[in-house]
Amino acid sequence: MLVIGILAAIAIPSYASQRESAWRSAVVSDLHNAAITVESEVVSGRYPHQLQIPGPPAAVALGEPQASGPRIRLSPDVEVVYAVSTDRDRFCLTGGHLRLQDDPVAVYDSGAGGLTDDCGFDPSAAPSDTPADTPPPTPAPPPTPAPPPTPAPDDERPDPADGDTPGQVPEDSGGSSDADDPGEEAPEGDTEEAPEGDTEEALGPACVLENKVLSGNITISAQDDCTYRNVTISGNVTLDEGARLIIEGGVIAGNVTANRAEVVALAGVSISGDLTVERTASDVLITDSTVSGSGAFRHNAGNVTIDGSRFSGHLHGTRNAGAVRVTDTAVAGRNTLG
Repeated sequence: MLVIGILAAIAIPSYASQRESAWRSAVVSDLHNAAITVESEVVSGRYPHQLQIPGPPAAVALGEPQASGPRIRLSPDVEVVYAVSTDRDRFCLTGGHLRLQDDPVAVYDSGAGGLTDDCGFDPSAAPSDTPADTPPPTPAPPPTPAPPPTPAPDDERPDPADGDTPGQVPEDSGGSSDADDPGEEAPEGDTEEAPEGDTEEALGPACVLENKVLSGNITISAQDDCTYRNVTISGNVTLDEGARLIIEGGVIAGNVTANRAEVVALAGVSISGDLTVERTASDVLITDSTVSGSGAFRHNAGNVTIDGSRFSGHLHGTRNAGAVRVTDTAVAGRNTLG
């Protein structure tokens, strides 16, 4: 009994810490996913007024769920508040978790390009052109009908014999109407240029990025050694032969493919597509991550460890030289790895 008590005293706090870490990663992941959704809805450099935040049981939103705007998806027990600046050129997302005491758990500010301590503007100040705050225009009074024309006396009516046709305006050879004046051009409307999109950063042979948003597909070339912390990538991620990639928290909107890479380690990462890791030279580590597609691990030289993660598709593996460990991981489809 004494030994069991000692083991329980060690295991329970460790398990609780890992569980809280997974909850925090879920909040950060949902904030990055929501940020991608908001960025995709930019019109002429202006962000949307509102978001459609789902309610229970998928998530409980702080405040009432919005009825319009782009819709976002949240992990269980994650709550998110969306705010936009008065000029709608900046937005802020505040995330919390029902099982954590922290309030908030994380804050995403578009002006800072990632996670910050707080919003860079007053979230309570609504945009000046919010539809709910703009009074409806006062309808114009109906026009007063013109009185019927008084018929002209018989002696003043035009005579068709004189060449005058009733209702015809005499031609004026010396004048022209304002509408037909070629010298006047209609005023051009104000044209507003759309903002240029984010350009893909040059990563270089050694790259350490924190709280960044990268647009498009990313390729980690041979001999590159990259570490990403809370980075959002809107496309696919490809690792070439000899590449090294460590991701600690973040969102990848596409697929992740590694072929003959040197190091692959993902912790607290949300992947919208598939995860494929083949012929990696050393150990492969996937922890506290979410994969919306399937996972495939083949012909890897080192150990393959998957812990505290979730795969919405299948999980396949074959001919891995090292040990394969799959613990506390949910697989919706078929699992042939472990």
